[in-house]
Amino acid sequence: AKGEAFDLTLPASYPKLYASGLSKLNAYIGSLCHGVPAEPMTKQYLFWLARGTTVVAACCGSFASLLLASLLQFLFLPYSTFVAIAYGLETVFTLYTGHALVFPLLSLAVRAALPPWLNPTLTLDARFLALFLLVDHAFCAVCLGWTPKGTPKPV
Repeated sequence: AKGEAFDLTLPASYPKLYASGLSKLNAYIGSLCHGVPAEPMTKQYLFWLARGTTVVAACCGSFASLLLASLLQFLFLPYSTFVAIAYGLETVFTLYTGHALVFPLLSLAVRAALPPWLNPTLTLDARFLALFLLVDHAFCAVCLGWTPKGTPKPV
């Protein structure tokens, strides 16, 4: 269905009022940012350092060290705590429960139906994890300066 044309008339002061409101909102959001007072790129580098520390702690095998290292990120990006918890609660049951139920049954069915040479396996050892993390970090590093949509804008 095609809509009818209409005219919209606004007072001449509306664009200035809108821009003023947007500036106030931006200042308010900026005032909410706690944690380490630093430039965005400095925070990004500190966050990467905390992420690397978490990887090292995981490789060392100490759960206490891993937990402490992973909590470092919240010094630099304090609001990421809520996002991480909310996203985790949202996805844990949906994604992982289905995976835990389907994967063993699917693996058994595939192994029974296909010959051994069509059942490749991949061991998730330290080399695989190191390579995966290096590739992941490389993609993240590239996206700091370039994305398919163009250069990222500071937030």
